[in-house]
Amino acid sequence: MKINSKVLALTSCFAFAVSIMAGEADIKINVKCSPELPVANLFAPYNCDFSKGLKGWAISKKSKESKNIEICDKKDSKEKYLYLKNNKGGIHRSFSNKLFELLEPKEFYIISCFVDADKDMNQKVGPFGGLGCSFTIYDKTWKKGQGRSAKTGYTGGKWQKTVSKVFTKPDWANHAQLHVNIGYSKGSGKVSEISLTKAYSTMSLDIKSDNNLSQVIVENEKGKMVFDSDELPENSKHYTCKVKVLTPYFYIIKVADTEGNVREIKYPETK
Repeated sequence: MKINSKVLALTSCFAFAVSIMAGEADIKINVKCSPELPVANLFAPYNCDFSKGLKGWAISKKSKESKNIEICDKKDSKEKYLYLKNNKGGIHRSFSNKLFELLEPKEFYIISCFVDADKDMNQKVGPFGGLGCSFTIYDKTWKKGQGRSAKTGYTGGKWQKTVSKVFTKPDWANHAQLHVNIGYSKGSGKVSEISLTKAYSTMSLDIKSDNNLSQVIVENEKGKMVFDSDELPENSKHYTCKVKVLTPYFYIIKVADTEGNVREIKYPETK
């Protein structure tokens, strides 16, 4: 994947430098997504943001005995989080057909949450290790299951969005459980804003410039490049494309013209 030197040089600078160049550039970026971001959280009715404390959640026997679970307020925010100490137990809640009625056949879904895990946390044992949440769908006998996990290890003293692999609703789906715990690890940490959403959205870009366009790049909030136009043909003052993106993230769209100007926007702004 070739990166245009003008884009690389400019976007590797701090945001201050990029904002100056964006002010000089007459580059218009129109973005639409289908479904629109942020998408609806299907866990919203189920207190998965802990706004109602632990209402609807079952606390494990180990957690009851050790009293190692706390609901706290995020600093400078009205949001709440669950604080799980010393790798003992956790919480879970069950779902029945009401949730499954919202899941469309053959549609892809994904779970995500925000995690702030301490330095003792690790995820070397696989996807179910570390701190976060896991969502398991069962058949009516509770014997057949399909699970997805959004967990991580040490997050460097800050909140980090953690995302599962995508999944579809099996034909045999009848029950489900959502767990918040520390798996195959040790330590303490915080979990908040657990979401179940449609996994994909189609991002449509419509870009116009007075100067010739040079390159278009789309990155997710973690800095992973999800689209690169490569160097555009000469006399490209209008460029359109569609990009398939994962819904839990916000995205940074970077556009450069042949005069070295760069425009950079965040989408969606509110996420």
